[in-house]
Amino acid sequence: MSAGVIGADGLRGSSLSSVTNTALATKVFAPSMMAFMLAACAVNSGVAPAGQDTFVVSRQAATGFSGQGSLMPDALKEANEFCADQQKRFSLVRTSQAEPPFVFGNFPRAEVHFRCHDEKKVATEMETCSTRFSERATDAIARASCFNDADRLYIPMTPFPDLIQLRMAKRLELAERQAAGKITRPQMILELSQLNSSIAAEYQRRANANQSVAAQQQAAVAQQQAANAATIGAIGTIAPRSCTRVGNTINCF
Repeated sequence: MSAGVIGADGLRGSSLSSVTNTALATKVFAPSMMAFMLAACAVNSGVAPAGQDTFVVSRQAATGFSGQGSLMPDALKEANEFCADQQKRFSLVRTSQAEPPFVFGNFPRAEVHFRCHDEKKVATEMETCSTRFSERATDAIARASCFNDADRLYIPMTPFPDLIQLRMAKRLELAERQAAGKITRPQMILELSQLNSSIAAEYQRRANANQSVAAQQQAAVAQQQAANAATIGAIGTIAPRSCTRVGNTINCF
């Protein structure tokens, strides 16, 4: 009995037969497995409550071959639309996404936690402060405290709450100086306006920096997708090109 022939006892020639049969199975079933994976369904959680005044929405790809793609932008869009439907302002709490390699059930996934805020309420509070307190030095501290309470409502709406807190602290400091007769109302407004300009510039600087980081992360994801594609291509080169059966012997090339 030749080494490549499977005997009646199933022992002699089993090593070569196992290798060749495995290779044939790889060639035959790999495309079927790929088709099955591509036929899987993507997962969209929809918007769900995630704590006090907080919501979450997630998107998951059907397979790992697509990478993150538009999962995060789609999730952010759905969150924004959810708030807009309630005539409220979208406020991002945090985001997260699955990290490559996307294998063994670790599919690309994006998750967005957010809040919906009523900007009309903030505007109403500001108007109340302007009506309730005068611009005189005697009302300076009470007026500033009222505006700070309204400003505090903005803190959950911004990715940089420290900038709002900085303005609140400066507003109160200036009000105390006005109440003590150390500065006039126009001087107070000038200093606060200068601070607001600095805050706006810092906000833009941070936003630009965040965009740069996001671009770097996207480049890393693209690199991983290319690596996945190379791996998939390698499967085709490793798999046997053709197999022939002669009796009980299978030869693959």
